[in-house]
Amino acid sequence: MAKIQDRTKSESILQTWDHDETVAPGLRQKVSQWARSLLQRPDLEAFFDGHSTVLREHPVLLQDGSSLQPDLILLGQDGSARVLDFKTGRPRQEHREQLEQYLDILQQAGYPSSGSLVYTEDES
Repeated sequence: MAKIQDRTKSESILQTWDHDETVAPGLRQKVSQWARSLLQRPDLEAFFDGHSTVLREHPVLLQDGSSLQPDLILLGQDGSARVLDFKTGRPRQEHREQLEQYLDILQQAGYPSSGSLVYTEDES
């Protein structure tokens, strides 16, 4: 999903994925279907509209020199930041804690922040 910047140009990226023989066919199909359904979600439209400023897998540096790397950060025109982090498997407390850590760092940097976890099995 990090390669998709504009929903209208996503099909060529997904077509490439669909034909990537280094990935098992069943997995290719499952991921491709999930990505296509994700691109249709109205609540995520700004992440893939091609007009918004979205940082994709961009490292966020911490004071101790380490870094965190959320999947997507949407920078709003109002100075806010919205994090979208993709997860596989079942929801776990560690996922929520990681998202909270991303949000805390962004808020400390002066960005009013919100975020969501999106699971690969979730089609809602």
